[in-house]
Amino acid sequence: MAVCPVATGTRPLTDSIRLLEIMNEYLRHSRCHWLALALLLSLFAAPLAAQQDDADSDSADSDATLIDRIVAVVEEDVILQSGLDDNIANIRRQIEARGGPMPPDDLLNKQVLERLIMKKLQVQRADGTGIRVSDSDVDNTLQMVAQQNNISVTQLRNRLETDGFDFAEFRDEMRDELTINRLRDRVTDSASDVTDTEIEIMLASEQFGGGEVNVSQILISLAEGASPTEVREAQEEAEDVYQRLQDGLDFSAAAISYSDAPDALEGGLIGWRDANTIPTMFADALAELEAGEVTPPIRSPAGFHLLLLNERRSNQQVMLNEVRAQHLMVEITELVSAREAMDLIRDLKTRLDEGSDFSELAREYSDDRNSANLGGDLGW
Repeated sequence: MAVCPVATGTRPLTDSIRLLEIMNEYLRHSRCHWLALALLLSLFAAPLAAQQDDADSDSADSDATLIDRIVAVVEEDVILQSGLDDNIANIRRQIEARGGPMPPDDLLNKQVLERLIMKKLQVQRADGTGIRVSDSDVDNTLQMVAQQNNISVTQLRNRLETDGFDFAEFRDEMRDELTINRLRDRVTDSASDVTDTEIEIMLASEQFGGGEVNVSQILISLAEGASPTEVREAQEEAEDVYQRLQDGLDFSAAAISYSDAPDALEGGLIGWRDANTIPTMFADALAELEAGEVTPPIRSPAGFHLLLLNERRSNQQVMLNEVRAQHLMVEITELVSAREAMDLIRDLKTRLDEGSDFSELAREYSDDRNSANLGGDLGW
């Protein structure tokens, strides 16, 4: 008999202790997750409705009390109504703490459910690719959160529990965030390498050194292959939202009410980005703005974006200590045992201590094909 995991909902931190401030920021938006989400909802909407009808019928016949129900099925996992309700309540508390207007219930329910589905999909993808987060990883991050708030882990736990948050659920939330961040890192690392020529071109460009920008966004999304009519309707909606912003509508409130981006419930906040790493169309538009100004709608493959420039700062300088090294490697093979390799290495070390030239020994004895001809030089 299969046992299905039960999601009990997660609770974000209060404004004074926010986990998201020390986590990596959300994945850049892509069209794919909206397509996956639409597919999931379309696949399971009818079965779930049927399940609810059956449950209501059974309840009427047996006077049983409905304790919980499934609101979405994500691969082999589920999202329960109780978990969705907990997350909606948490988001409401955050919006109230920020002093923003509360969005309509149906819109808030949709945003929160989409976020939960996307998060489960990411965690499942990470698990499927072998990404694991240990208890010690979670403990280290907890320590970091506590230090950034000038309190101990014990005080952090007490404060959370005083505010009504379950510490075990908070740890689970943190584990999921760390898992998703590692998935993002793996995707980034798998990208093609940047060549030296590309780096030189970037350094020589006028845009390099453009500083960092703190940005919020509103996205009116478009499905892949949208018809001209759908594109026109999305553009008109984006222009309407832009006009409302010009007339004084709060950007955070507009993001919660209109944005299709994953960061909508955070008021559209993307956070700090290096101006050289964001798409050129966005960087060029932001370059013309002063802090507090909003771009007109910008078309991208994902839809129409409205970007708010919250703040701008120059690039932070980072001092690095560089070293230039040489190495000599003796490879263990079917013909060279570990003991033989160790004996050779020790003999070469003795010869180096006695004054032999490292480069000459590397050329003669090193099995590293990339550096042997260079005298073992690894560069800077």
